[in-house]
Amino acid sequence: MSIFIAIDVSDEIKEKLEKTQNEIIGDFAEITLVKLGTFHLTLKFLGNISSIKLERIKERLKGINFKNFELELTKIGVFPDRKKVKVIWVGVKPNRKCEDLRNEIEERLRDMFGLDKFFKMHLTLGRVKLIKDANTFFEKIDGAEIQGSFKVRNFKLMSSNIIDDKYETLEVYE
Repeated sequence: MSIFIAIDVSDEIKEKLEKTQNEIIGDFAEITLVKLGTFHLTLKFLGNISSIKLERIKERLKGINFKNFELELTKIGVFPDRKKVKVIWVGVKPNRKCEDLRNEIEERLRDMFGLDKFFKMHLTLGRVKLIKDANTFFEKIDGAEIQGSFKVRNFKLMSSNIIDDKYETLEVYE
């Protein structure tokens, strides 16, 4: 079971993300899509941790003075790059309050996990297993559009079980 800190998206945005997923799938690529109910923006991935460490994390996160903010979707992209695609994502416009939240999480957990060197705010749409027709794949990706914004009212400490693709909220911070 992996532990991570994340922001949920609104139901309206989840529906838009699902619609976008449907626009980018086809015979031209093998893509494992993220399930509708599991869309989230990961702020920090913690991995597999002990129950003792989990309790320390919960306590440290309680000290964060959270303030609501709004996030806006930007564009569709891929990781790590167009030559070797592993993930299709929707970007999130940079937001000072979200960056401050993430920085505070990083700082509070720094001695336990170190700092993340690479972070790009995004919502994962799917994981690419194989691209059969790169031209069609990138036409679909480049042609897909998504717009919208959502209010962030909290952040969560969550666990995921990759075997059965289940997510569980361990703690909510408002």
